[in-house]
Formats: sequence, C-alpha cells, structure tokens
Amino acid sequence: VRANWRNLRNICLKLINLLFSKLNLLTEPFLQICECMYTGLKKYKDNSQNRIVASFITLRLVIPALTIPENYNLVKKCNPKLRRKLILIGKIVQYVTNGGMEDKEKWTLIAEEFIYENKETSAQLTSAIYTNIQKKRITKKN
Repeated sequence: VRANWRNLRNICLKLINLLFSKLNLLTEPFLQICECMYTGLKKYKDNSQNRIVASFITLRLVIPALTIPENYNLVKKCNPKLRRKLILIGKIVQYVTNGGMEDKEKWTLIAEEFIYENKETSAQLTSAIYTNIQKKRITKKN
C-alpha cells in the first residue's frame, strides 16, 4: 500500500507541477473568467477566492481530461483499471486545490498528509494565473 501511495503521490506532484508550467497556454477568455471570479470573491474576508479559482481550473480542465481521456484524444481506449487510477489522481489533485478535505473517504487517510502539505497550492496557482494575466496585458500594450 505504501509503495502504491508513493507512486500515486509522485504522479500527483508531477501533474501539479505540469499544471503550473502550462499556465501560459490558458486562453485569454479563460483567464478573464478566473480574474472576474477572483475579483468578485475578494469582498469575502475568508480568502476563499484562491481556493475557488484553483478548484475551478482543476474541475474545468484537469479532472475531465483525467477521467475521460479518450474524449480529449489522450488515449484511444481507457480500461477500467487505468480509469480508476486516473480518478484517484484527480481526486487528490482536487483535494489539494480545495485546500484540504471536508468529506474523508477511507482511502484518503493515507493521502491526508500530502494534501495538507500542499494546501497552499491553490494560492500559488491563483497567484501564477494573476501574473500570467498581467504579462498578457503588458504584451498587448506593447
């Protein structure tokens, strides 16, 4: 179980790092939606805007590609065993971008430490998106 978890953990870390490295590929309309959400949520004093924007990105982009990769031409056919692994990866990445777990499933207990160690990921992701938006605006002005 521990060896499987280490492998799953490494895959999740790689996916999170890949997500950060590819933020420059997000389209202008998608970035505008993120910025609009972030700005609209700033009025709440609980700092939930980072978590909500990061969750939006993973729910709209990452999770669909992981759970139904054949729809995105990532694989020709996805067998049930592979799909289960991809769903687990998606759940862990979603928990990380949510900043933690509210409803704990039994299998997540082994992942709990990793999820909480990486709970700042949503703030980092939102900050990286905001930086990306600013860079695109500067580029357009010049």
